[in-house]
Amino acid sequence: MPKKLVNNIKLSYHTIGFGVPIVFIAGLGMDHVCWLYQIPDFQQHYQLILPDNRGMGQSTGSDDQYTTALMADDIAGLLNQLRIDNAHIIGSSMGGMIAQELALRHPEMVNKLLLCSTFAKHPEMITYLKKGLNQLGNRKKNDLSEFHADSFTFEPVYDFFLKQVFDETYFKMHESMITNTLQRFIQQGLFVETFLKQLHAIFHHDTLDRLSQITADTLVLTGNNDRLVPTNCSKILAEKIPKATLSVIDGATHVFHIEQPELFNHIIHSFLQNESIPKHYQKKIH
Repeated sequence: MPKKLVNNIKLSYHTIGFGVPIVFIAGLGMDHVCWLYQIPDFQQHYQLILPDNRGMGQSTGSDDQYTTALMADDIAGLLNQLRIDNAHIIGSSMGGMIAQELALRHPEMVNKLLLCSTFAKHPEMITYLKKGLNQLGNRKKNDLSEFHADSFTFEPVYDFFLKQVFDETYFKMHESMITNTLQRFIQQGLFVETFLKQLHAIFHHDTLDRLSQITADTLVLTGNNDRLVPTNCSKILAEKIPKATLSVIDGATHVFHIEQPELFNHIIHSFLQNESIPKHYQKKIH
């Protein structure tokens, strides 16, 4: 993968296709591969830019304490290096938090904005994640800085993270692929360290009082079966962002861009083509 030097790190990325640029920003513990099911549908009409967030995939990490603002600046730096003035921005989960900061800190770079399975500020989720993190480390900790990579083993991550993120039926059908991917990540030297730093960024993410400053046309997507980020979080985003539309997908979970790519891609195409977006989609996972 090519790399660009931005913010004192080497940020790896893929570019595929030609046309109006779209940046796909990955979520917690994921690299650009999480957008694999979007590539075939969009590469014919758009230039796809798929970065690995700092410390993930083939991007180098840093000693900085990670924040969503810092990672947004990484994306802005990459676009500058690629000489791209602006792009559609799509972010899922933590990627949606990074996308919010990008739209706030670099509004001129954001064409249309899509926020999927994400939030502006959500203390209940943070409490939930900290509880799970304590379970992962098998000991009680009150401060994220007390956690260390050697306190993590594969099985607790598997049980807590993956089984919360995926639909139960989908997980059973694709368990081997999902667990092999996670094992590949964990075997990478920086994965757990980066995972912790990304959690810190999520814990401290707060754009709630600034959402009214986002000027981009925005689509907020959520599934009503998302166990990590409740639908209400998306409703708040849509209410506070001036030009936002909310769409709720019945039966969809936290990663429905992976579980229901055909529907997800259809919605994105419609949004980018200025077509009407229904407030609810009835299709469920099969």
